Amino acid sequence: RGSGSLPTVSKVDTEVMESIIAEGFRVRELVFESNLYEIVLPPQTITEDNANEIDRKLKKLLPIKENILWLSLKNNHLNDNHLKDLGAMVNLRKLDIDNNAISDIGIVELVNIPNLEGLNLFRTKVTKKSLSSFSRMISLKRVYISGTLISKNDVALYLEREERPNLGIGI
Repeated sequence: RGSGSLPTVSKVDTEVMESIIAEGFRVRELVFESNLYEIVLPPQTITEDNANEIDRKLKKLLPIKENILWLSLKNNHLNDNHLKDLGAMVNLRKLDIDNNAISDIGIVELVNIPNLEGLNLFRTKVTKKSLSSFSRMISLKRVYISGTLISKNDVALYLEREERPNLGIGI
């Protein structure tokens, strides 16, 4: 699949969608009657006081895992374990998980998402070890790593060796 073609997916059951919205997610259909969605959990929906709720919220997304094209979970107390569920979202193209306690271990969970094109890791705990994971993300075009433990020098050395010159790394 090229980035210009959209996957064909099943219609989402109304009750399932209502339960996702009831969990606090904002839902927007990206193309009329495509059944493909942008899902946003507003920043700081999850705080230290209710951090145990993130697992339940993410499980609510699993019935529509093929329908999610864009997902934003920024600043919601995500950790590496939460990224396992995201790995099942085969049509995911854009993932925004900035301002969370994500490390190199969690990034490995995202490697097999076949259509992931954009990844925002601003202010996460990833290091230069994640650079090799980015190389294995076959569709990845852009990754934002400002505010992480990856230095400009790490990026320069990586790009010197990297065989995917179309991968844009924002630092």
